[in-house]
Amino acid sequence: MEKKIDAFIERLSAEQVRNLAENIYENEAQRENLRLYLKFLCKNKPIYMWVDEAPGYQGCGITGIPFTDEGEMKNNLGTSQNGYFFMDENNPKKNSAGIIWQAIRAKGGNQIPLLWNAYPYHLFEKSGKDSNRKPNAVELQVGKKYLEELIDILGIPQNCIYAIGRTAEKQLGYMKEAYIRYPSYDGKDDCINGIFAIP
Repeated sequence: MEKKIDAFIERLSAEQVRNLAENIYENEAQRENLRLYLKFLCKNKPIYMWVDEAPGYQGCGITGIPFTDEGEMKNNLGTSQNGYFFMDENNPKKNSAGIIWQAIRAKGGNQIPLLWNAYPYHLFEKSGKDSNRKPNAVELQVGKKYLEELIDILGIPQNCIYAIGRTAEKQLGYMKEAYIRYPSYDGKDDCINGIFAIP
């Protein structure tokens, strides 16, 4: 399975992205963090998959791990001693990352779900890379092949796949078990309640 992970990351890092997007996995830090995370999951055999929209510039855009800023990576996955790359441990925390990991810990952090993005690359506005935008239909189609491949590699059952946010819901379509509200814009309580409703 680890060879499949390596091949997956190689393809992911080689993807040529469109305008107003950056392939964060061209960078060694994000690429190797993702590799460590996925190989950790291979050993721990996740039951569930939670799907986000796309990497945010304060979270996955820095760490390479969906729904995870550097603080959550350090607290829940590992430190530089475990091989993880940190740009700056004082980077601003991403609120949604904290909410998601808070819910994971509260449910019982021994079972960490596979966290992924409907579109795996950072999308930004014309104003610059310190911004985020939603993926369009063409970008979602690109993301779908990686999503489906990862589901296959880790053997996630269809009834254990959850969309967090409307963009992820649109991407997953029939593949998802349920929709959970995204935690931003006063959605924190609904998001946590949705996560706690997962069996």
